[in-house]
Amino acid sequence: MRHGSVNQLLARVAATLLIVFLAVPVVATAELPKYQMLDLGTLGGSYSGGNAINEAGQVTGLAYTADGSQRAFVAIAGQPMINLGTLGGNFSEGTAINEAGQVTGKALTVGVRLRAFVASAGQPMIDLGTLGGGSSWGSAINEAGQVTGFAETADGFQRAFVASAGQPMIDLGTLGGGSSFGKAINEPGQVTGIAETADGFQRAFVANAGHPMIDLGTLGGGSSSGTAINGTGQVTGFAETADGFQRAFVASAGQPMIDLGTLGGGSSSGIAINEAGQVTGFAETADGFQRAFVASAGQPMIDLGTLGGGYSWGSAINEAGQVTGVAYTADGKTHAFLATPISSLFADLLADSSVVGPDSKLAKKISLAQTYYDADDLQATCSQLTDFDLQVLKLIPKKAGQVPHGPKITRQQADDLIGQSTAIMEAVGCP
Repeated sequence: MRHGSVNQLLARVAATLLIVFLAVPVVATAELPKYQMLDLGTLGGSYSGGNAINEAGQVTGLAYTADGSQRAFVAIAGQPMINLGTLGGNFSEGTAINEAGQVTGKALTVGVRLRAFVASAGQPMIDLGTLGGGSSWGSAINEAGQVTGFAETADGFQRAFVASAGQPMIDLGTLGGGSSFGKAINEPGQVTGIAETADGFQRAFVANAGHPMIDLGTLGGGSSSGTAINGTGQVTGFAETADGFQRAFVASAGQPMIDLGTLGGGSSSGIAINEAGQVTGFAETADGFQRAFVASAGQPMIDLGTLGGGYSWGSAINEAGQVTGVAYTADGKTHAFLATPISSLFADLLADSSVVGPDSKLAKKISLAQTYYDADDLQATCSQLTDFDLQVLKLIPKKAGQVPHGPKITRQQADDLIGQSTAIMEAVGCP
């Protein structure tokens, strides 16, 4: 939520009213909400990088120590970074973290073998073992502490697995070929990733421990890859089309794979999926750029824009439909971004406006502004939001200690409401 002084906003309101009165055409420009980036520090060295984050804001990844060693860590903004240690060697890296703060990834043993692990802050790192070979690698972890990834077999193949601390590692098999790789695991324990077929292709799959692996197919080409799976078993990733392009998809076991399309170019790729089946990733535009998108089966793909540059990529999407990832700025730098659905901004403002009642003039103006926005009438949307700001100003008592006659709000409440309205105006492209 953004705050601004009421006096400063009066000037903006007056200017906006003049523009609306003169009926000057308004041209919409895409502007994503800004994102505050905080430094999580290191473990004494010169580098750290985050790979995953949970709902509590705990991050895991890889950081250098003062002597140049690389370690898996857990960190949260404003607190010292925690070294998760190793399995006896001099390297570890965290790749995923669940809500309990359990981390998985890969770590070196004394015998210089990489092993999948589970670790928690302040607890010894646990080796998840292998499938008879020397090495393994953890890719994802669910809330029950089940890990998937890939592990070496005695005959030198790599196989997708499910494993838990203190339990034997389970081989999920393949689709007729030699190897498979687990990329993601959901709460029921379903895994997706890539598996080889008997004829040498790679296919997206869904697998459960103790059940045959299911081939999710392609979009007409030879290969596909699963990258994420939600709680209902919907998978996203990328698949080859008959004409050789790579497309983002949604697929479920036993259902045809659905092509999510592009943004005018030839290719796209799904990276993450939420419980509602909304997917984000990146897609090509008609002019050859790659853009972060949101897409659902049967709906047009939505371009999330950039931060002024040509490119953006979506890496995660939550249940509210908010997307984070990286985007180019106008000066060629890459920044983390947060893209919030405009409908969510309207809903939050409508809920906060209930301070003076759900049937107040404030609520009605917000509802009307959203109706105009949904109808793609930008000028009317901006006009209603400006009227909303004026109505908010009228509800502030003129004198301190004044006895209210009818609904009144504090100056702080007014600042908050007008700040939210301003954020919507900037996001939709009002002057």
